[in-house]
Amino acid sequence: MLRLLTISAHYFLLLCLLAPLSSQASNRISADHDLESINVGARFYYLEDPFHSLTSSIIKREVHNLPWQQIQDKEPNFGYNESAHWFWLELENASIGQVEWFLEISYPILDEVDVHIFLDNGKHLIWRSGDTLNFNQRPIEHHNHVFPINLEGAQSANVFIMVRSAGSIQVPTTLWGKDSFYQEHQLSTLLYGIFLGLFVVMILYNFFLYISVKDNSYLFYVLFASCFVLFFMSLNGYGFYYLWPNNPKFQQYSVFTFIAVTLIFLAEFTIRFLKVRERRIWYLWLLELVQYTSAIALISCLFFSYEVMIQILMFLSIFAAGTCTLVGFGARQYLGNAALIYTSAWIMVACGIALLALNKFGVLPSNWVTQYSVPAAAALQALLLSFALGYRIQDEQRNREIAEKNALKERLKANQAENESQQIRIAAEAESRAKNEFLAMMSHEIRTPLNGIMGMSDLLKNTNMNETQSRYVNTIYHSGESLLGIINDILDFSKILAGKLEIESVPIHLLDLLDQCAGIFAKDIEKKDIDVTLELVPAKDIVIESDPVRLRQVILNYLSNAIKFTQKGSVQLILSVEGNTLNLKVKDTGIGIPPCKQASLFEAFAQADTSTTRQYGGTGLGLAICKKIAELMGGGVSVESNENEGSVFEFYCQIHQQEKKLLDTPQLENKKIALLVQHALQQSFISQHIFNWGGECLYYNDIKSIPNTIDYCFVDDEKQMQAVAEHTHLRPKKIFCIGNYQSQHTLRQPLTSLGIWQCFKPGIQEHIQRDQTEIISDKPLNGLYILVAEDNEVNQMVIKALLRKLGAESKILDNGEKIIAEIHRKRNHYDLILMDCEMPIMDGFVATKNIRHEETTHGHKPIPIVALTAHAMDIHKEQAKQSGMNDFVSKPIKQDELIKSIRRLVTP
Repeated sequence: MLRLLTISAHYFLLLCLLAPLSSQASNRISADHDLESINVGARFYYLEDPFHSLTSSIIKREVHNLPWQQIQDKEPNFGYNESAHWFWLELENASIGQVEWFLEISYPILDEVDVHIFLDNGKHLIWRSGDTLNFNQRPIEHHNHVFPINLEGAQSANVFIMVRSAGSIQVPTTLWGKDSFYQEHQLSTLLYGIFLGLFVVMILYNFFLYISVKDNSYLFYVLFASCFVLFFMSLNGYGFYYLWPNNPKFQQYSVFTFIAVTLIFLAEFTIRFLKVRERRIWYLWLLELVQYTSAIALISCLFFSYEVMIQILMFLSIFAAGTCTLVGFGARQYLGNAALIYTSAWIMVACGIALLALNKFGVLPSNWVTQYSVPAAAALQALLLSFALGYRIQDEQRNREIAEKNALKERLKANQAENESQQIRIAAEAESRAKNEFLAMMSHEIRTPLNGIMGMSDLLKNTNMNETQSRYVNTIYHSGESLLGIINDILDFSKILAGKLEIESVPIHLLDLLDQCAGIFAKDIEKKDIDVTLELVPAKDIVIESDPVRLRQVILNYLSNAIKFTQKGSVQLILSVEGNTLNLKVKDTGIGIPPCKQASLFEAFAQADTSTTRQYGGTGLGLAICKKIAELMGGGVSVESNENEGSVFEFYCQIHQQEKKLLDTPQLENKKIALLVQHALQQSFISQHIFNWGGECLYYNDIKSIPNTIDYCFVDDEKQMQAVAEHTHLRPKKIFCIGNYQSQHTLRQPLTSLGIWQCFKPGIQEHIQRDQTEIISDKPLNGLYILVAEDNEVNQMVIKALLRKLGAESKILDNGEKIIAEIHRKRNHYDLILMDCEMPIMDGFVATKNIRHEETTHGHKPIPIVALTAHAMDIHKEQAKQSGMNDFVSKPIKQDELIKSIRRLVTP
């Protein structure tokens, strides 16, 4: 009773304003079994329920007390409306026999359609349909909403229809006789099939054109037309009927989903077909705006209501059709007939969409014009666009014929030029091949005697000599090193030109890397009045993954140049790590570089002045190689310099920091360190490390002012060490002298972060360089018996003496055949073979292949073979690997490299 009173209150004012039902046309329809069809739209009484509070039982009970209104149009159209709408119709079977009728609402995209049939015998039948239900839940499987009505002879019924939808509410309703319904259904299905078939033909036709001519405009037309067909099927219920019958959620969103996607492909088709993007026409932004807004609308459907989105997409469709019409009109000046036909097609579509939109908003009534405006316009558009595409093909063929004629003329010229360029290319390849062969040969021929020079010099250094003899031998050895450096630079540069310089990635302790580089220049700076420091920032144990050979090459190159061109003052190297970037900065107080010369510094064979080469030497390749290394490692190089004021060279590259447990830095909290150091750079370098490690630096000018409370002391004169020890009672191992002395507690120049570190933690280097401590023994190869293949008599002397010095016994043969014969006789006698590659009779590659073949054939244990050759190019390393060698050591032989190579393969 309370609910009835509430409903009565809602409609009381409206009831007072409306005329009584008796003055309205009757909503009663009487028919018999001969019924064909009746449009019942204008016979409906309807009632709007804005609060969704009415139910079928209330409607039935209070039917004559509710404010029903007569519908004026044959096809009711309420536009976008959130209310529920109730429709009342009285049906009567005028015949004496049973009738089978169908009530069809031919507007598929309604969310909820409930039909309540109250028979005069008291029965209540309920049929439900709509986009919120699975398709198989409908009473009749039809793309429209169809409900069966079966009445016995002379039986009557009250039919109440409730319609609710988030979109436009249209209720074009027809009452069909059974036979007429099926005939009409077949006819409408045939018409829609013809319409869809026309589009499918156009889609396939344009798809084959796309396959043939590879023009993307045809592809986007295919995508546009396919999406339009899906939109049309969704709009008319065929999509729900055939494609996604069990997905009502998608059915609700399918219409504006396909509208948005259709508009995206339409805009891209227009851009490509009319060549808007190539010609950079100003209205390109309008088409891109259609694409972006359509994409935004597609995403927005997840957040906004159906009612809002469908209205937005209606306006967007009108805007898109108008934009395409405008763009087509503008393109007629350069595309001619194709653009004119394109424009005509979109004028038709724009008119069809406008009629449909006005109908959806309730401005125009529903009739055959509004119902078929879009399908008819779309069909005509498909035909016209096909004609437009055909015209464009003709134009392109015509232009292609003209272009082919011109191309034929150009081809004749090009053939001649190509023949000439081919001859030039063949000559260039032959020249490049000859250059590489020449480099390989020269490298081999220079390294062979150089191995004898440096090998003998190294052996001589370990004999008893006076000071003069020792100086002469060191000069010979260092001259050989300089020549080897030049050869290596030339080979590296040839690799750069060929694009074959490769970057490795292995763990590197940066503290140790800087300390190794510093040791190389220790003797050079003894002759100069300069201070050299190598600092790691932050001053802690940092391990990275990168190429140690190339980083060392860059550091040595930068340092070598800085020391070479600095006669007095200082050279500072700072190596820092920030994230995954390694930064190297070398600052000197040398001769500087004029600004006009700086741009060419990193070019091959470039130096600031030709007189520089005469005075300081060098090939001019070092900085060019550094630049290429930086680029290969994802970095770069730079220089800042003023003439006579010094230079700052920088290098940076990409690295990867290892996440492993590292060594702790020295703990100097509450420690007082006295500095009796006169050089400002050395004083600053030492104090900066002490400060970073938590210590306190105290500066003094004389020994007497140093208190007894200090913990460590740095001096720059060996004579001061004893005086400081006597005055402060410090133990000698806590007093450190800077200089070029050989004392146990001397901090040798150049100063490095590792050198300062070792003052406070003497065992640090053993932790970092465990692999080196293993080979520092007097006889690291003791007990090994090594077979050597070497044809050069001088090199035979060098390798035999070197192996004897390292503790190994050896036998030397001068060609591969003798090596194979010796292995046949004494296979288990030798631990390893050192194999020269270039030998008479049989070279090392062939000999190794024969040895490996015999081992495989007879199941022998493979003997380790190390290539020991004057070849140093990658092609020879790969050749050695392919022949079966285990490792590769190039001449001149470096003792440490040879020991490491042998110990990797065999254990003494």
